[in-house]
Amino acid sequence: MGERARDVERFIQEMEERRRAPRLEMTVTVSLSLSEGTLALTTQNLSPHGLLVTSAAPLPPGRDYEAELHLIATGQTLPCHLRPVWRKRARGGAWHIGFSFERLGRAGEGKIGKYLDLRRAHLTSFLTDFPIFRPLTHRDRTLLSGYCIHHLLAKNEILSREGDMTRTLYIIRSGMVRILKSVGGERRTVATASAGEIFGEASFLSREPHHSTIQAVIPSEVIGITGASYDYLRLQDPRLALKLAETLARFLVRRLRRTTAKLFSPGDPGEE
Repeated sequence: MGERARDVERFIQEMEERRRAPRLEMTVTVSLSLSEGTLALTTQNLSPHGLLVTSAAPLPPGRDYEAELHLIATGQTLPCHLRPVWRKRARGGAWHIGFSFERLGRAGEGKIGKYLDLRRAHLTSFLTDFPIFRPLTHRDRTLLSGYCIHHLLAKNEILSREGDMTRTLYIIRSGMVRILKSVGGERRTVATASAGEIFGEASFLSREPHHSTIQAVIPSEVIGITGASYDYLRLQDPRLALKLAETLARFLVRRLRRTTAKLFSPGDPGEE
């Protein structure tokens, strides 16, 4: 084994040891009852009043859907009725659909409230620890946590693929991922990213497809903010959406400066 390979192995072992936070599955899935069967979707945003999902089909408007909401973190399944109230077609043909809850009842609202409290505390803690979000107030970070999605990745699991139109900004809480590009019909690793790093910002800001495939090297926890969730945030809280855009812009400027500094060392003819 070469020195570089040994360095990678040591780094992976170090990352395994440094994972401090408990791994909590915060995903919420919803099963819609359709005439042709059941459609399973993953929510991008959830509140006591409704939820946002991404679907390959637009779903017929003007009708309610019987559904089951699966709150994995609390181990609860909640029967509910959903009514489509908002939809927008994304590039690539997918649909972002907003549903309101119909006849949920106090018991159902209580279950969702318990889940949201747990999720909010988990994600707000992460956003507080992450440097680029520290300029935001605690209230802002708490509100922003409601627009985040949460991924627990197994080793070698694919998070997103080159060409996907999800426009998602990813932040690694723990673990490590590899960034793969298609070169001559083959996938090649062009970089790796570990805890504390951000990727996907180019697609998030430019509204273009993701330029690479992301795969977990080891079990990893990743937080994401999708373009659809950000668009929804702009409608619900324009002030916070603007602050997030400004915070991200400052981060990207600092990253560009560091990259430039590496390219042009002192004494280089290209430097003044």
